[in-house]
Amino acid sequence: MAPGHPYRTDALVATRARQRRVLRCLPDWIVDNIHLSAPAPRPGDPDDALVERELRRLADVELHELEGWLGTWQRHTETELVQRWFERAEIGAALDDVASAVRETHDAARAVDYPPGLFPVILRVVALLAWADELAADYADPRLRRYHAAWRAAPEEPPPPRPRPPAADTDDFWGPPPRRGAERGSRAARPHRRTSPPTVERVRSR
Repeated sequence: MAPGHPYRTDALVATRARQRRVLRCLPDWIVDNIHLSAPAPRPGDPDDALVERELRRLADVELHELEGWLGTWQRHTETELVQRWFERAEIGAALDDVASAVRETHDAARAVDYPPGLFPVILRVVALLAWADELAADYADPRLRRYHAAWRAAPEEPPPPRPRPPAADTDDFWGPPPRRGAERGSRAARPHRRTSPPTVERVRSR
């Protein structure tokens, strides 16, 4: 919370925690198969929090259609996470009963049939909450970190434009324009030899 901020309030912080818990409890096999489009560019503070608040409000509207499933998914996902930890841990004799109870709860939670009509709702919820977390910039669901990393990556800077040469008639780059007839080998470029008209003696000697 930022004291005095118009939108980043205690209510927004509480909504973040509640919705992130819901997002984390959605089944992995659903979330892992979702393709998310990049959100729009960040509008900047304080409007980031304003847009985030609206995204979370829209997500709550969608979540109303999942109320009957959220509790089941929460038990399923949380028991699965605990089960993964117990599979990696060295279970002693004192924890055998606990590990067995976790496995039984995990197996029972997996026996769920999902009606196809829920999938479009889940897709919208995941997209809205992922975009809201991107605007918050303080959390990312572990299964969606690849998207946040790509969204937060600095865009490639385009190469600088090549300098345009100055106009051909400028003297500072190309030099002064050639004089007319100064081409190599041209007749006008040859030095002019002044000759005198022939005299009578020269004509007779010829």
